Amino acid sequence: MEIGDTPGAVAIALSPTLARIYGDSPEAAKILAQAFLLVPPDSSEAGNLLTPYIGALGMLQGDYSRAMEAFDQGLVIARRAQDSTLEMATTARAAQVDRFHLHPCRGLKKSLRAIELASLVDDPYSEILGRSVATGCSLVLGDLEGARGHAAAMLPLAERLGQRGESARAFWWNAELSRLEGDWLRAFEHSDHGLVAAPRDSRLLGTRAALECEMGEKAQCEAHQELLLQIWGLGRTTPTSYIVPFTALTIAAISRITGVSDRSENAVTVAEAALSIQSVIPLNTLTAKVALALLAVQVGDQPRAENHYAYLQRHRATMIASVISVDRLLGLLSHTLGNYDRASEHFEDALAFCGKAGYRPELAWTCHDYAEALVQRSDATDREKARPLLDESLAISSELGMRPLMDRVIALQRRDESQPERPPAYPDGLSQREVEVLQLITLGKSNPEIAEELFISPNTVAHHVTNILNKTNTSNRTEAATYASRHGLVQPL
Repeated sequence: MEIGDTPGAVAIALSPTLARIYGDSPEAAKILAQAFLLVPPDSSEAGNLLTPYIGALGMLQGDYSRAMEAFDQGLVIARRAQDSTLEMATTARAAQVDRFHLHPCRGLKKSLRAIELASLVDDPYSEILGRSVATGCSLVLGDLEGARGHAAAMLPLAERLGQRGESARAFWWNAELSRLEGDWLRAFEHSDHGLVAAPRDSRLLGTRAALECEMGEKAQCEAHQELLLQIWGLGRTTPTSYIVPFTALTIAAISRITGVSDRSENAVTVAEAALSIQSVIPLNTLTAKVALALLAVQVGDQPRAENHYAYLQRHRATMIASVISVDRLLGLLSHTLGNYDRASEHFEDALAFCGKAGYRPELAWTCHDYAEALVQRSDATDREKARPLLDESLAISSELGMRPLMDRVIALQRRDESQPERPPAYPDGLSQREVEVLQLITLGKSNPEIAEELFISPNTVAHHVTNILNKTNTSNRTEAATYASRHGLVQPL
C-alpha cells in the first residue's frame, strides 16, 4: 500500500477481519496508527479512522491525553462536514475512554451528547455504547434513576442489533441496577435472560453469584463462583478486559458477605493478574484494588489496609459496580486500622450517599458495618448510637430477604445485649431511630418527607411507623404525636 491509497488504508483498518484476528490487542492499535498516517489528516477518511483510534489509544495503550486529542480532532472533522453519524460514533467512543479512565462526569456529558445525536441518525451500535457509558457513570455518581433509564433503553437496541455481546451487556447492566436497589426478582430475571444469551459471560455469572449469596443460596453461589474461576483460568487477559478485576471483586465481595475466606487466595491471584497486565487501564486497576482492600479487611491485614486506604481516598462519594461504596470501604479500612473516629466519618458519608441514591442493600450493609465498629469500641454512647443503625439494617435486610446480613445483624444485637445494660433511654422500648421518626411525625411530615430527611426509604419509614404504633399502643399518627408530646419526645423548634 502506498501513501494516498486512502480507500485501501481505511478498508484494512476498519475491516471486520482485523477485529477478528487482533481483537483488542496492541497490534490493532498499530495498524490503525499506520493507516491514519496514509490519509489526509483533515479528511472524512481520517475522521472514520479516528473513532476506533480513540479507543485504541485510550483502552489499549492507556494514553488518555492522546485519546482526547484524537477525539478533539475527530470532532472538528465531523462538525465541519456536518456528519452527525461520525460525531455520534466519535463522542460515544471518547465517553467510553472517559469512563475507563475514571472521569465519570466527563464520560456522562459526552455519552448524553451521543444519545442526543441518536435522534438525528440511525446508529444503534453507537447509541448502545453511549447508553452503556451513561449507565455506568450514573451508577458511580449515585444517580440510580438516570442509570435505570439508560439501561432500560439498551434492551431494545441490543435486540435490534442481534449480537450476543451487546445482549449480555444490556442484561448485565439491568441486573446490576436491580441488585443495587434491592429488586432481587427483577435482578434474577435480567440475569436469567442474559445467561440464556451468553451462558459463560463472566459479568453475568459474577452478578448472579453475588445475588445468590445475598439471598443465602450457598450451593448456587458456589457453583457460579466455580464456573467463574474456570472461565478466568481458560481465558486471555487484555488491557481492556473488565472480566479479570470484576471476577476478583465478586469473589472478595462474597467473602465479605459470608464471612468465609476459603476463596480469598483465588481472589488475590485474579486481582494481581489484573494489575500485572501491561497498560492496565485505571478502572481495572481500581476494581482490582478494591477487591484486595476488601480481602485486607477480611483478614485484618493492617499494612495492606493502610496502603489501600491511601489509594482509595481520591475516589470518595462513588460506587464501585453494584458491590460497595468507596466511603463504606474507607470506613472498613479505618476500622481495621483501629481509627474509629475516621471510620465514623466515612460511614456517615456512606449513609448519606447510599440513602440519597436509593442503594438499599448497600445502605443496609453500611448500617451494619458502622454499628459493628461502634459496638466493638464498646463506649456507652457508641452502643446507643449503634442500636438504631442495627434496627435500620435489620429492617431493610428483613424486607429484602438478605439472610446472611440478617444473621449478622441479629448476632451483633445479641452481642450488644450481652454487655451490661443501662435503663432504656426512651419509653416503651422505642429505639433512637423510631424516636427520630416519631418527632418528624409530630411535625406533620409524610413518609416520603421523613425518608428524604433521614436518608432512608419510604418502605423503611413505614416499617418504623408500624413499630412505633405497636410499641406506644396508639392507632394512628395523631395519637402517636400526642404520645410524643406527653412523654417529652417532641423535637424543639
